[in-house]
Amino acid sequence: ESLRIVLSYLWAQLIPRPAPRNFADWVKGKFGARLFQIFFEGYTEKLWGIPCTEISADWAARRIKGLSLGEAIRKALGWNRGLVKSLIDQFQFPRLGSGQLYEKMQEFLLAEGQKVWLNTEVIALRHEGSRIVKLQLRNLQDGSETWVSPSHVISSIPLTVLVQSLQELPPPEVLQAARNLKFRNTVLVYLIVEGSQLFPDNWLYINDPTVQVGRVTNFANWSPAMLPNREQTPLCCEYWCNFGDPLWQAPEEQLLALAERELRQIGLLQGQKISGGFVVRLPRTYPIYTGSYKEDLAILRRYLGQFENLQLVGRYGSFKYNNQDHSLLMGLLAAENVLRPGSHDLWQVNSDSDYQEEIKVPPAPAKVRR
Repeated sequence: ESLRIVLSYLWAQLIPRPAPRNFADWVKGKFGARLFQIFFEGYTEKLWGIPCTEISADWAARRIKGLSLGEAIRKALGWNRGLVKSLIDQFQFPRLGSGQLYEKMQEFLLAEGQKVWLNTEVIALRHEGSRIVKLQLRNLQDGSETWVSPSHVISSIPLTVLVQSLQELPPPEVLQAARNLKFRNTVLVYLIVEGSQLFPDNWLYINDPTVQVGRVTNFANWSPAMLPNREQTPLCCEYWCNFGDPLWQAPEEQLLALAERELRQIGLLQGQKISGGFVVRLPRTYPIYTGSYKEDLAILRRYLGQFENLQLVGRYGSFKYNNQDHSLLMGLLAAENVLRPGSHDLWQVNSDSDYQEEIKVPPAPAKVRR
């Protein structure tokens, strides 16, 4: 099988394809058809729910641009000069999980006399001329509503929802562009496994097309401080779907049974017992790069760009396939724009020419365990 992969890769390099029209073309040209079939096709179609031929090549260029088969082989053989960030063995992570970052931000803001509204959603925005002048907030616990007057708005609301939340609705072509853009939902199924040292990875991408699970996270391998004990292991199984799909509407018991069955099917669980679990449903987590999304996004950017005190950040807010570090960077730069207007173009964060995972980092010192 390895020989088939290498021969397929060499064939793709000797007879290069024309400019890729979609995700399938891009990956086959970069890695060869065989590796595309084995690794990329099943996982990608689970994630997006559409054939790889309908996904824009832009998504591949953004997510895996810094990796090649040759680089991966050199890494496996220990011949790599410097490290591609997506192939490193260690990285820094908050001791209590990434939520620790945001808890510290909240502590700082409260200590500085600022207000932080949790369990609150923005349901309407009112604008006058080129400024957002009012936000209507709804408390998700008691349903109460209030209006606030912002000096600046940094929005991570899903871009499509934001446009339709403007009290004076935009022109029809802007609303149509918002309706054209689609997101994919995520269902997180958490299982509490009775046992430890299940597998050494912190996450695994599941490209097997015979199961629906797409990624499995093992929190025991992120930080020991996140675990209540050493006898149990919390696993998170990720599923992707649309609003009308059976997965999105399935009861919790059915999803827990599905995750356990599939983990046993692919061998990540053997005889270990499951002592509990729960489900978290996250809407609009993945912007879908398909169809006329470029043209539709450009229409929304032009329209929203007229509001001088509005900035769009994050995967939801900018309809960009960000990693968490990209979204954090957008937030920091947005804050600097408030202090010094026009300092940064947030749309350039995670652009094709500036992708974090392409950065070459020096090898770790010898004293650091690899």
